[in-house]
Amino acid sequence: MGTGRAYVAALAELTTFADADERRRAWRQGMAALAAVTAERHAAPLEGLDPQALLEAVRVALAEGLLADVTFLAPAAAALATFELASGLPSGPERRELGRRVLEQLGTGDGDTFIGLATSLALASRRPLPGALTPARIAVALASPLADGTAADGLALALLGSADLERSWLTEPSTGSLPSRRMAARILERAARDATRRFRIGDDGGLALLRRPSVRDTWVRLLSDRESLVWRHAAVARGLLAEAEPPLAEEITRDLADGGNPTWWRRGAASLAAQLEHDSEVAGRCVALLDGSLLDRDPGVARAVVAGLGGAFVVEPDVADQLAARAVERGGLDGVEALADLRREMGADARARGRRRDRLARSGARRRSAAARRGRRRRATPRCWRRWPPS
Repeated sequence: MGTGRAYVAALAELTTFADADERRRAWRQGMAALAAVTAERHAAPLEGLDPQALLEAVRVALAEGLLADVTFLAPAAAALATFELASGLPSGPERRELGRRVLEQLGTGDGDTFIGLATSLALASRRPLPGALTPARIAVALASPLADGTAADGLALALLGSADLERSWLTEPSTGSLPSRRMAARILERAARDATRRFRIGDDGGLALLRRPSVRDTWVRLLSDRESLVWRHAAVARGLLAEAEPPLAEEITRDLADGGNPTWWRRGAASLAAQLEHDSEVAGRCVALLDGSLLDRDPGVARAVVAGLGGAFVVEPDVADQLAARAVERGGLDGVEALADLRREMGADARARGRRRDRLARSGARRRSAAARRGRRRRATPRCWRRWPPS
């Protein structure tokens, strides 16, 4: 960390090197260190450096083609370093040139580059993110498999960082079309996952964002949505935060009470299963739920349990696998359909671990398909042709 800061500081001293090879070496070391510090989301990596000295260094880099010589870095790292360098410059043509390059990468870069830049832009600005295609790319990023990493979680939390961003990305979409509501719910889930991760290392800044009354009002609206494509993400977000927010844990318990109704049983079941991501002892409660009376009264509870296991398959794959298998056995077609939906959202590694679940799902589907065919044949047979009493 200290060495990285020293290399970053060397960027401001670029003009003091007389030899071109030394300038290139200092530039590469400085940009690599700046990319590393920025990726760790440390505040103000260029703080304390002379803006005028940075400006002179960028002028030299532009003149000698050093700014284009970033192929030694991964595309995402190069874009983040360029963004941070531009943010440390005073207004002028040099800053505009770096900004132009950053926006070009935002529109044409790969997924990692886009997520990194969009997160940095959201953290640095209160205005909506630039670019007509940005909402579509953010929707794709938020739908990325959990096994691919946590970068999209940080982006989701950054989109709630200010009132304007929250209104643009959460509040307004939560009252729109089904795709808009689903994206808003996904933002809640992934932001909750990042906030929980930060909470475990002693940072409750993410929790503070999710405690805002406007966020909670939207959360209740999404949790009450009639579409499972929407409410399941809001329910998972509630389960993720139950560790840090005891009132949410109590709310989940109330939803699963015998005196409730299927609407809230299902939401409570998804939230309970999501808690497995950070508390392995919840597995026993999930098994009891699948073996209990609620499932006899509403088979959709099994589907909700599977829907809440997405993150658990990444951190507790064996336990989640057993629970999914039990849900398929007890829930029948509802469990099979939920498992198929979940598999589409899982990463390659998690899919490889799902072969046994697939066999169970196919077996359950065949049994129920055969039963359905027998039922159809029986209904199609005139009553007088049936044997009585049946054998």
